[in-house]
Amino acid sequence: VLIAVTPGNHDYLSADSPYNGEWSENVHIFKKHETIEVDGVFLHSVPFLSAYSDTFSLPRAEGGTNILLLHGDTSGGNYNPITPAILAQTNMDYVALGHIHKPQSMSGDRIRYSGSPLKYSFSEVKDKKSVTIVELANKGNLTIRTVPLDPMRDMVEIKGKYDDIMLKSFYENTTYQEDYVHITLADEEDIVDAIGKLRTVYHNLMKLDYDNRRTRSVAQVDGVADIETKTPLELFSDFYEMQNNQPMSKEQKAFVEDLI
Repeated sequence: VLIAVTPGNHDYLSADSPYNGEWSENVHIFKKHETIEVDGVFLHSVPFLSAYSDTFSLPRAEGGTNILLLHGDTSGGNYNPITPAILAQTNMDYVALGHIHKPQSMSGDRIRYSGSPLKYSFSEVKDKKSVTIVELANKGNLTIRTVPLDPMRDMVEIKGKYDDIMLKSFYENTTYQEDYVHITLADEEDIVDAIGKLRTVYHNLMKLDYDNRRTRSVAQVDGVADIETKTPLELFSDFYEMQNNQPMSKEQKAFVEDLI
C-alpha cells in the first residue's frame, strides 16, 4: 500500500526535516510540486517547501483517476490561499486538503479537509476528529466515509465555582481528571494557589481563567483634577473598585485604614 505525504507549513521540507531521512519503500514524500502515477491513478501534490507560501500553480487533471494533495487555506488566510471554485476547475476526482483542523467538505464531497487527528487548541473542543476514507471505484464513482477517532485524553472546558468543581460528585464518572482541561472559575475572589490545588484533581489542567465582576468590567480612568482633594483611603477605595468592579467591604476599609 502506497503512503503519500505532502508536507505542510508546520512540517515543511527544511534542510533538517525528518522527511529527508530514510523511509520505507512504500512511502512517497513529495519534495517538489510533482505528479506521480500509481496503477493508473495520478497523484498531484503541492507541498510546502518553506515555512510560508502564498503563491503556487495548480496542476490539471490528466487521463484516468486524478487526486490532488494540497496544504492550503480556503478560509481567507495567507497560507496557500485558494477557493473551492478554483479547485473545482482542476477537474480532479478528489482534492485532499490539509491546513484547517476541523473535518469538512467544500462544495461537495470531492473537495475535503480530513482535519487533524487530535485537538490542538481549546478552540477545537467541540470538534469531532476522524479519519476520512475515500473510495474511487471508477471514474466519477466516489464514496466517502469517516471513522471516529477517540483520543486517550480528550480536551474539555469546565466552568464553575471552585468549591463546586472540586466536589467528587462533580468529576466522578467522568474522564475530567485525565483530560486536557481549561477551567474558568466563577468565584468573585481569587483562589490562593488555584492551579496547584486544582491539579490535585485535574491532573492535566492546561489553562485557568476567571469569569466574575472584576474580569467582566471595563475600567475607565477619570480625570485627575480631584486627586488632591481625596484622602488616601478614598483613592485606594476608588482603585479597588476600578480593579474589582465592586466596592470594598467594611472589613477591608478598616484593614486599609490601619495600614495607612
